[in-house]
Amino acid sequence: MKRLIVILLCFVPLVLFARQRNDSSYVHSFAVQVGVDVGGGVLVPFSYVPPVFRPLPKVLPSIGVKYAFVLHPSWKLGGELTYKHIEMNAEALVENMKATLPWRDENGDYLIQYFTGQAKIMMINDILELPVYVSYSFPSQRHKILLGGYAVWVISGKFVNKPLLGFIGNEPDDVDVVITSGDQIPPEQTDFSRYLAKWDAGLIFGYECQVYKRINMGVRITCGFKDIFDFKVLEFKMLQMRGTVVISYDLWRF
Repeated sequence: MKRLIVILLCFVPLVLFARQRNDSSYVHSFAVQVGVDVGGGVLVPFSYVPPVFRPLPKVLPSIGVKYAFVLHPSWKLGGELTYKHIEMNAEALVENMKATLPWRDENGDYLIQYFTGQAKIMMINDILELPVYVSYSFPSQRHKILLGGYAVWVISGKFVNKPLLGFIGNEPDDVDVVITSGDQIPPEQTDFSRYLAKWDAGLIFGYECQVYKRINMGVRITCGFKDIFDFKVLEFKMLQMRGTVVISYDLWRF
């Protein structure tokens, strides 16, 4: 959060002293952008979502810059660079949830465990997001829609899947270990942070409206294509899906 405040303060002088130029005809525009972001990992296919599943994503600020190039009066090519801090917790009741840990047992095989019971998931990411898209402006020039792709560099990440109450077995429905406390399992078997991928990519689409001269407000939806893990820890994929509400100010148009 301290880093975000410092970056935001650096942008304030730019907004205050932005050059005032004729807005009637310009090809390039450069803007600063802030927003609030919510989202996290989504289980795919959806059939793996347990019957009792309560995601608790946090609404957190994002900050970045935006560039647009006019291709045609109604069409623009745009790009953004945004820093986001993402957090999501979840509580679930699962049955025979399979986890594969990439170290060998006495037989030389990966350690595979099945958990049944109550679990808590914690997911935290700091990312730099780079979307590139094409936007179309409706005849009024105030409203536009956009579609494109994005890439993400994961600066840091944390993923903890902690069993709270239930049992663990080496085969489905086996009861090898009874769990009565969240601190009962060693951290190396619940913290999967070291298996998280360092990048992501997917689709972005959204809507934007000019609310006053150089000020625009919009919504962005991003849908990732890549599993958040480099190693297949869980039997399903977890894809990043987020929604962002943004407001931007065009500093320069030329």
